[in-house]
Amino acid sequence: MNRTTSVTPTLSNTEKNNPPKDFHGSDVDAVADYFGVDATKMVSFAANVNPLGISPQLKAKLAEHIDVISQYPERDYHTLRHAIGNYVDADPETILVGNGSTELISGVIKSISPRDAILIAPSYSEYEREVGLCGGQIRYFPLSRELDWQLNVSDLLSFFHPETDMLILCNPNNPTGNALPLPVLREILQACSDHNITVMIDETYIEFSEHPELFEAIGLTREFENLVVLRGVSKFFAAPGLRLGYGICSNSSLRDAINHHKDPWTINSLAAKAGEIMFLDEEYQQKTRQLILQEKQRMATKLTETGMVHIYPSEANFMLVEITNPTITAYDCFSHCAKQELMIRDCTGFPFLGSQYLRICMMLPEDNQRLLDALIPILTGGSQ
Repeated sequence: MNRTTSVTPTLSNTEKNNPPKDFHGSDVDAVADYFGVDATKMVSFAANVNPLGISPQLKAKLAEHIDVISQYPERDYHTLRHAIGNYVDADPETILVGNGSTELISGVIKSISPRDAILIAPSYSEYEREVGLCGGQIRYFPLSRELDWQLNVSDLLSFFHPETDMLILCNPNNPTGNALPLPVLREILQACSDHNITVMIDETYIEFSEHPELFEAIGLTREFENLVVLRGVSKFFAAPGLRLGYGICSNSSLRDAINHHKDPWTINSLAAKAGEIMFLDEEYQQKTRQLILQEKQRMATKLTETGMVHIYPSEANFMLVEITNPTITAYDCFSHCAKQELMIRDCTGFPFLGSQYLRICMMLPEDNQRLLDALIPILTGGSQ
């Protein structure tokens, strides 16, 4: 027998007394405290971290090297840079390492000290903060909902002006999930080279793509000296606590400038050793891609069947969900799920997105099912 019940979002005393907050994807403890639930039981669909956890090879072997914490790391991280070079097929001399990709984002922007930086938006907010700290100006180039948030290259190139000296791309983009293919990237890089514009491409999510070779820009660093490509191990390798990031740049002067802004030994000995191990686990990498693709397709199908959302194409381990039910907002869904110890991302705070957008990353199948069971009733007003 079909039953129809009304699922109306209810406000806790905390919510009644305080306005909704824009929580970051890593704010699990803050969200749990705000909604009065147990943080240790919260499943985060907002931090975009690989649900498989760390690589089995890393887990098995890192303990064998625990004594490295009694030693200083290599000053130039020679061994680590060679391990990364083997993983991404790049000359180790072109590789930069840092305390997470966040340190490298800061170092690149400080080294360029842009007057006029263009940021494709909606996108990750840390770029704007760093440009502002350098006294520069960020100009948003807005992506279009009508184009499924895909970039129109000719419009972007016409957005340049004589003061423009930096372009920042997140590829795949966060939070839209779309990715620019290599021919498009080459066209953009050539135009930027002609105008003396440095391009920083953040590839944090590229390894989650079913076919990363169609989008990854590391090979283009051999052609373009105005390019820096950044990656990290927080998301794909499920190791945000290691604070290990790396970049590839063929411009030795720019590399020297970036390294000049870093303190020595910003990567600890254990993180450096982990980086020498984790990139070798190819079985883990393949298993991750298979899980993400399978669960992304399953969840997109189930949510689309409600008739109350639009799912945008994604090359990342998350998907941007537009709520088309006008009586429900992203915050309604966020708060409803948080009270059930499920944390999703309300995208209201992203530039050019409104109160109808959610970002959901893929977790383990049983957790994904819990989220579907929580979201579908509220999206449909209780029809099951």
